[in-house]
Amino acid sequence: MIKFAVKVWLAVFGNIPAFITTLLGFLTLLVPVMSIEQAQWISPQPSIVTVLVLAYLVGALLANKRLPKKLVIPLILVTGFLVMFWQTVRLFSPAENNSAVQLWWQTVSNYRPNEGTIYFAFFLVLSTWLLSSFSLWFLLRHRNAWFCIISGAVMLLVNLANLPREYYYFLLLFIMPAVVLLGASHLTGRSSFSFKWQEKNVRYGTLLFSIAVITIAVTTAVTAYFVPAPAIENLGLTLDTSAVNADKIQDTWFNIFSSVGSKWNIARSTESQKLLFKDSLDNNNNIYYVIISESSDYWCTRRFDVYNSWGWTSTTDTGNYLPAGEPLGNPDKPSNSRTLTYTVENRSKTDIILLKGDIVSLSLEAKLMYFRDTSGEPANTSWEIASVAANKFMSPYESYRVKTSITDMTPSQMAAAGDRYPDWVTSRYLQLPESLPVRVAVLSQQITSDAQTPYEKILAIKDYLQNLTYDPAAPPIPEKEDGVDYFLFTSKRGVCTNFASAMVVMLRSAGVPSRLGTGYLSGELDKTTGKYVIRGRNTHAWAEVYFPNFGWINIESTPSGTSPDTEGAVTDTDTVVSFTQGSPLPWWMVTTTPALPDTATDTNTPHKTLPWPYFYAILGIVALFSVLYIGRAFFNRWVNDYRNIETAAGAYDRMCHLAYLGKSGPVGSETPLEFSHRLAAALPAEKEDINTIVAFYLNTRYSPRRNIGEGERVKLQTAWVRLCRALLQHMLRLKRWVPIRFLLLKWLE
Repeated sequence: MIKFAVKVWLAVFGNIPAFITTLLGFLTLLVPVMSIEQAQWISPQPSIVTVLVLAYLVGALLANKRLPKKLVIPLILVTGFLVMFWQTVRLFSPAENNSAVQLWWQTVSNYRPNEGTIYFAFFLVLSTWLLSSFSLWFLLRHRNAWFCIISGAVMLLVNLANLPREYYYFLLLFIMPAVVLLGASHLTGRSSFSFKWQEKNVRYGTLLFSIAVITIAVTTAVTAYFVPAPAIENLGLTLDTSAVNADKIQDTWFNIFSSVGSKWNIARSTESQKLLFKDSLDNNNNIYYVIISESSDYWCTRRFDVYNSWGWTSTTDTGNYLPAGEPLGNPDKPSNSRTLTYTVENRSKTDIILLKGDIVSLSLEAKLMYFRDTSGEPANTSWEIASVAANKFMSPYESYRVKTSITDMTPSQMAAAGDRYPDWVTSRYLQLPESLPVRVAVLSQQITSDAQTPYEKILAIKDYLQNLTYDPAAPPIPEKEDGVDYFLFTSKRGVCTNFASAMVVMLRSAGVPSRLGTGYLSGELDKTTGKYVIRGRNTHAWAEVYFPNFGWINIESTPSGTSPDTEGAVTDTDTVVSFTQGSPLPWWMVTTTPALPDTATDTNTPHKTLPWPYFYAILGIVALFSVLYIGRAFFNRWVNDYRNIETAAGAYDRMCHLAYLGKSGPVGSETPLEFSHRLAAALPAEKEDINTIVAFYLNTRYSPRRNIGEGERVKLQTAWVRLCRALLQHMLRLKRWVPIRFLLLKWLE
């Protein structure tokens, strides 16, 4: 059995070095394939690791058979389509009346490429097959590892470009076998796939080459990872989509990626202009934002002004552009307001700007979406901003800096604010649809009948809502029912959207101007970095109430007993969780983001995070060992050149030079024999070699015969090689620094 396995091995790979190179090539492609499998782009997903193994076996057989290229390519394509059919059929489970093959054919014949994931499975299998088989064929046939390395790098980088940073460790895993493969193919390529590994120079050369390439690769990868990326528009690669319909491009029939979900949360400002009661809560645990701020409570993404029975709409205008760094004037700014500056790092693909208070300035160009007033014209006040959107779609890990104006009110100030509202406030924020059931207004007036001020009305309605039940599993509101009416009188249970909507509608019914705010709660505080981590489960809705001379103030309507991990009232005892424990990022990728400067001039440059000291320590260690081994390589080369002698006079001169460096060289008028006796006393184990070199030197120097024969030359060279090593060790023993001397001696052994 063992003999048979060895025969098969040699038949496929030819020899041991070829097998080692093949194994390294397999590992080089296995890393990107594993990253794709772990990402789980579709479900169910074909086993592309199995495809990789089969492709490598086919590539090895074709390379070993020395078939012509005209025949190799058709064979690889035919076998690739067969494997693609086999792997994709396995995605279907046989039904009662249909086999897996029949279901496969029905899906392929009835669905267009953009309507199902089967075509993306075709793409995964076929691309893996072609890249893997051709990579091994090039590796064994042409002894070229670059096709394999480039193919794996393209697969890995394309995959990682669409994944969060917790997958980036695959890049380091890829570098290791790729570098060793490059070194092995470089060595074997010079000697027909066979080299003498037992030779010391071969081992040292392989090690030095690998360390040098690893150092360059790691340094390049880390530098590219942490250096801020240039703005894409500076490269001339900006795609102007204003002239085309992006939806049509996404829905083209041949787009096989249309049905593949993104691993990033994608949020567009244009898609949040409506809020439906039937919309489900976002309970995602993924990180959406990381915020550097002195405080955290409500982070607003959109405000809504018009209530409907099915939900809310935000009647915004086209918006005005706010240049980067330019302040937004607000003549109605309250005298007791304060300025807050915070930095937001995206962990989503979005153009939405998180707001806290009234915006003053922004470090990037943005579009301000104002509410339209009753005449159809946009309001000219920062208080009437419904949302702020960046002028460009931001990528994950991009940062921006916001300066806002925050107005703090005490309960006594709220009670004394009065009800002298401006006309632009009452004309918009007291509106209610005619379809609203009368009993909602009646209930609101009954609850607030004893209230003397708007603030007392707020407290009365808030106390009433506290008696209702917060229930994420509450049944959906029937289509023909009014959302607030159904929540107050029928279900009496719901989520933050129901509570906030009920408070706003009841306040408007009681004559208090209010609107709906949506966004995120404070999130989790990382105690080690002082950052706030906003996850999908922190999505929240609340009421905003207008107070004369103060502006809009956030009022929490959801009962305070809800889980702090999802949503609920903000209290002074909010639960904080360590970012390093709750984050999906590995511990070595939890980084510190520097705050942006007060005046941001380079507004389009993404601000990346700085590495922890672990990265610097690893780079320092790798650089130190690289310097040591590269230094040793030059030292070994010098020693090898120094050992190579042609004449007895040359051997004697070099012996005197090394002995002089070791403080045992010739002195005064000492003859060669006297010098040899004294050196032999210092190196008794090398006495024979010393005498041999001195004897050949004297014979060629003082006898008529100036040259020595080939056999004598071999004897002289052998004696000098042994003596050279002893003289080097003797020279190092006389150094004063004993620890370094000891390490160097061990190093030479």
